[in-house]
Amino acid sequence: MLEAGYEISDPVVEKACDWLRGRQVLDVAGDWAEVRPGVRPGGWAFQYWNDYYPDVDDTAVVVMGLQRADDPEADEAIERGIEWILGMQSENGGWGTFDADNDHDFLQHIPFADHGALLDPPTADVTARCLGMLAQDGYDRSHPAVVRALVGEGCSALLSFGVAGGLDPAIEPGTVIAAASVFGSGGRRWDGDAEWRDRLVAKSAGEPDIVAAAIAGSDRALLSAAEKDALYQATGAAGVDMETHSVAEAGVPFLAVRAVADPQSRSIPEWIANTIGDDGRPMFTAVFSGWARRPWETPTLFRLATDTGTALASLRRVAALAGEHFCLL
Repeated sequence: MLEAGYEISDPVVEKACDWLRGRQVLDVAGDWAEVRPGVRPGGWAFQYWNDYYPDVDDTAVVVMGLQRADDPEADEAIERGIEWILGMQSENGGWGTFDADNDHDFLQHIPFADHGALLDPPTADVTARCLGMLAQDGYDRSHPAVVRALVGEGCSALLSFGVAGGLDPAIEPGTVIAAASVFGSGGRRWDGDAEWRDRLVAKSAGEPDIVAAAIAGSDRALLSAAEKDALYQATGAAGVDMETHSVAEAGVPFLAVRAVADPQSRSIPEWIANTIGDDGRPMFTAVFSGWARRPWETPTLFRLATDTGTALASLRRVAALAGEHFCLL
């Protein structure tokens, strides 16, 4: 209806959203809970009422519809739906319709198997719907669930591409770090495709500045210069981001290409860090609100914006030099 031109405020759209919210299964742990006992219910069933068998693909479509309708009363329903779908992801990265990890093929060969359709393994169409829902909600390709889904559907190599915070004090904003090694918490380390990295560095030919170095992963933003220096001393990594370690964990060849937007020497006020949304875009209402409360930190905000622009320009030049396959082939 939205595609046909109906406004979000149209009573028909509002009534449809109300009806959908009322059909969400929130208090019944169905058969799926046998393999996912710690996941809260939150799906929708294909049938009018079928609380014990909500299905993943219809839940993904309902969530996308509620997101598109921008229903102010649907935020909790959307969050619970996404939470349930993330919990239903199979170990191989895909999604089935009603269950997780329901892929024990030997059961198809027992005498009373129903035409070889006894199981509910992950399929490409359900997985694609879940990926579409996650993408619409702002999840990018570095989120662990998205990475696992891509690998599960046959992705043979992964690229982590974006901005980073600087750890090496010698690295200036705009410098691109090409990393085939990633450090994680607890002393973990992953080694990617060094030959892929070397091809990219050679292809870039010094423009923009590009260095072959390691990246550190962090589950939270490092805001102070002291935090960044401590991580540099512990790992020797040139930069830090919050995504590459998820890519490295996927178990396929990888490369990280990250441009420094925040040098090691700069401390960022927490309110500025909170102006970036989950999709990586600035939330301008939060920017203006924070600036009004703390105008003396305006120079820091402008320097960060300028350096981020420099980093993004470097990434665009690297992508142009790398070509269609980003030097993978």
